[in-house]
Amino acid sequence: MRRVSIRDLSADIIRSSASDNEVLGVASKGTLVGVLVPLTHEMLQRLSANDADELAVNAEEADAEAAGTRTNLRELLEDTDPASGRPSNFSRVSIREISGARLERASADSKPLVVTSDRVAVAVFLPVVTGWVDRLVEESVSRFLSGQVTNSLNNPVARANTETAVRGQLIRSSSRRFTSQRVIGIRIVGDAHGHRERIVGVVTDGLAQIKIHGIVLPLERLDETYVFEQILNLIGLLSERLDDTENLIGIGIEIGGHVSQGRVVHSNNIHWDQFPLADQLSDIVGVPVVLENDANALAIHERYSQGISADNFAVVLLTHLGIGCGLVVDGSLHRGSRGMAAELGHIPIGTLASATGTTGSADHPCRCGNPMCLEGIATPRAIELALQLKEFPGSYEDALKASQDPVVREVFGAAGSAFGTGIATVLNLLNPEAIVLYGPLDIVGAPRQFHIDNFDTIADAKAVTGVDRIYTGAMRDSIRAHVFSNAEQECQFIVRIRSDEQGAKAAAACVIRAIRDRSAAGRAGSITPYAEQLR
Repeated sequence: MRRVSIRDLSADIIRSSASDNEVLGVASKGTLVGVLVPLTHEMLQRLSANDADELAVNAEEADAEAAGTRTNLRELLEDTDPASGRPSNFSRVSIREISGARLERASADSKPLVVTSDRVAVAVFLPVVTGWVDRLVEESVSRFLSGQVTNSLNNPVARANTETAVRGQLIRSSSRRFTSQRVIGIRIVGDAHGHRERIVGVVTDGLAQIKIHGIVLPLERLDETYVFEQILNLIGLLSERLDDTENLIGIGIEIGGHVSQGRVVHSNNIHWDQFPLADQLSDIVGVPVVLENDANALAIHERYSQGISADNFAVVLLTHLGIGCGLVVDGSLHRGSRGMAAELGHIPIGTLASATGTTGSADHPCRCGNPMCLEGIATPRAIELALQLKEFPGSYEDALKASQDPVVREVFGAAGSAFGTGIATVLNLLNPEAIVLYGPLDIVGAPRQFHIDNFDTIADAKAVTGVDRIYTGAMRDSIRAHVFSNAEQECQFIVRIRSDEQGAKAAAACVIRAIRDRSAAGRAGSITPYAEQLR
């Protein structure tokens, strides 16, 4: 499903989607507000094959089974109800009069909207809050929870009487409507500045919109047993805030490091190896648990929750200690053969480090133990170590306020240049339409969008003013110096600041994506092994 902004939707886009038999996701301010389905012959055949006639109900039926009147797809094609001859229940608008304001009104009113051309229905707009989408998604969730694709370790029904009291608090009826489905998202922060390691949890709905805001639990140590206990405590605290009408359908966890098949294979941040976190947690709480690398989780979040329309893009995550990357190729997250694709922080930048005298040296190797890795040069912690080596008299925080100091300018410039080389590598390998850069405000500057060619205009607009301008200016120059052909010219750069809640929300989005993909596999009749579908 291609995404398009509600303000950009036009007659030409609708006609194009119809010719391609493509469903459009309509987003407003980054949030999905509706689905536009072209009513071509091929699309009608596809809908009919999925019993869409039975799923098409009046919007009022979203809240009460008895209310409203059933309809079918044939009624959409006419101005009148073929049975009664009365005007159709659906609002209609000419394709020439379609506008963002008209669609926003339909979304606010929770009313399906039929788009016509010469009085013939050519598409239908379904707001996400109507009974139509409720039923379609609820069917997927119910299939997921009832174990159509079975796995004894993760089937809540099969283990209804065998788990702990924690599990009993969490499992609720799977027959409730989609609007009551809830997901817990958890971010594990193991690389915080100033020893502020923590876990953060939120509760979202089935569209990854936060319903219960973040609860933070500090981590006094990072061993597996202790962190696992704190995760259980956090889940318990969040589940206590759910009411009887809300149904927990899964838990998502994001963490920095190599993650594969629900297992933390290796994490420099918390020094875990081969820890089966997802299975162990699911065994206790009784709902599916999806474990994902932090940069990959943000890429999934961008693709399925933020409304980014690019089919080929990269998320580059700069944290205090590390650099991660999530790649979306042809619309799908690329993990590699064992979940370790796009470890951007561990590409070697040796010659650059030697030339600049930054921290990528034998005295200060990367946390992975190898010399000259990118994250041993370009991260805030690497900058801090470089300042110490060059005997800068103040702290890292002092350096952030001393953008005119020659040592500060040299160190931040060298780090930004190395970072730009890493991004140029992504541009040369993937040729993405967009790069979404998540990083600390002090380093990457304020949230914004730009192209390399208009970077100076953005900088002049005071998006970056201090050491962030030094860092990102050096990044820009390095990208231009190392990219092949014109890969950077058409790439849009999007800068975001990752909050704790946003990271947890991204983890929840991974659960929702897993449910969607698993349901799609079931409908297609090709059942992928359970672990592969969730992880």
